[in-house]
Amino acid sequence: MSVVLQYGVPMEMELETCRGVEGLTVAFASAEGGDDEAERVIRDLLSDGARFAVVTRGARGAMAGSAEGHLARSGIKPVDVVDTTGAGDSFIAGFLSGFVAGRSLQACLETGAERAALTCTHVGGFPQKLLPLVLPAEAPATLRR
Repeated sequence: MSVVLQYGVPMEMELETCRGVEGLTVAFASAEGGDDEAERVIRDLLSDGARFAVVTRGARGAMAGSAEGHLARSGIKPVDVVDTTGAGDSFIAGFLSGFVAGRSLQACLETGAERAALTCTHVGGFPQKLLPLVLPAEAPATLRR
């Protein structure tokens, strides 16, 4: 399996400069627009050679398509958001866990959404035990208050 991840650059720029997805099993991208833009991104990635294309759209959910013409959509899972750090990574991990298990595109999107939602409920993306700050003995006194 091969996967491409695209980070933080506007989608229009990525699609123009990030060609060459031929041979990828799954290509992931982000889009800020509506369904039309997401479907265009999926078509572009598939026509460039990816077998499957997944587009995340933040609060609008995600869409996925296959070279065989299947298209699936998923919304988000409502949670009390604490921090979105790691939500995209968790979505991809959830999607891929379903994908390698042979689940449908719809089920993969839903698993990704569930994982992303859970990640958003924690500071820093996962449950963390806050530890007291321990400073070395040579730390300046102003830091020891």
